[in-house]
Amino acid sequence: MSAAKITAVRSVSLGVPDLAASRKFYTEIWGVTPVTERDDAVYLRGTGAYHHILALHAHDKPQVLGLDLLADDRASVDALRTAVAASSATQVTAAGLRDEPGGGYGFSFVDPDGRHVAILTGDARHADTAAHPDRPIKITHAVLNAPDMDATSTFYCETLGFQLFNRIKVMCFLKCNQDHHSLAFAAGSASTLNHLAFAMQDVGSVSRGAARMMSHGFPMGWGVGQHTAGEDVYAYFEGPEGGGIEYITKVPDGWLGTTENTAHWDIALRPTEKQAGAMRRIPFTVGT
Repeated sequence: MSAAKITAVRSVSLGVPDLAASRKFYTEIWGVTPVTERDDAVYLRGTGAYHHILALHAHDKPQVLGLDLLADDRASVDALRTAVAASSATQVTAAGLRDEPGGGYGFSFVDPDGRHVAILTGDARHADTAAHPDRPIKITHAVLNAPDMDATSTFYCETLGFQLFNRIKVMCFLKCNQDHHSLAFAAGSASTLNHLAFAMQDVGSVSRGAARMMSHGFPMGWGVGQHTAGEDVYAYFEGPEGGGIEYITKVPDGWLGTTENTAHWDIALRPTEKQAGAMRRIPFTVGT
């Protein structure tokens, strides 16, 4: 295992069939802000420092085009590239300056399940990072479906320095910073997106976000409730492209729910059938 490690999930790139409609949803309802726009793509930031947390690209069908991960410095990126090149990953590029919004220094590869992944450092950051009561801060984690969640988790731990923080029957939670998990791999028949979790300021922000979504015709798919794993308050929905998206926040000290009494507070013990479908629908662009 390399001593260098991933420190965060920076952003996710999605292919969307109707770029204008997806842009309208994420900016006017979900609460993220355009930072760079082109005819064929829009890059959206949260209230945190990251240049962007979501990139929408015009595409013929909904698809996850890539996952951007962060490392501390160039030495860490170079060490991680050496580890990736020696692994079962394919299409490993040379490390160098990135010619795309946010810039930075990094490289990319295709993981054993066919996901396009980039690792970078030194990317542009925003100085205006004041929290907003109704806007997401960042993507706190991405949950990805995998045909063999244990094998995929082993690759990310042994090659990229993630820690297997918890394993349940249907999911492996991988940790790389102070968040409960930054990636998780769920049992699935194919490499697809389960959901993207957007960190909100507090419980009230999650509740208002859920009410806003429902007022715009997006039914609650799961929640509002509290996870036993991580004890976070959540609200899940199906996004305009048909995939799973989540508002989530860490609970404050002394919050009602705990691992002992979550079942007594959580009124949504499982996702609706429609939400469950959304959490396995959008495929990754498979590397060739």
